[in-house]
Amino acid sequence: MAVLEKEVKAERIEVRVTPNVKALLMAAAQARHTTISDFLLNHGIEAAEQAIAAPRVFYASENGWAAVQKLLDEDEAVQPDAATVAWLTKRG
Repeated sequence: MAVLEKEVKAERIEVRVTPNVKALLMAAAQARHTTISDFLLNHGIEAAEQAIAAPRVFYASENGWAAVQKLLDEDEAVQPDAATVAWLTKRG
């Protein structure tokens, strides 16, 4: 997000909301001691980054799924092997 903050703001986004939604957003922005625009921008960027970074669907072979289930069942102190980490982080 640091790169986005250094850029000059040149684009405008308009959103139409109900009076109740506007009041809710105003209250949330005031609770965070910021403006509605900054509140929406900061949370919108965060949500966008999460949506892009967090895949919602995983495709795995039967063996791959078994490896994921095994990892979920293991103690947190146990670290997965390099092959499992590579499989989990591989982009399709």
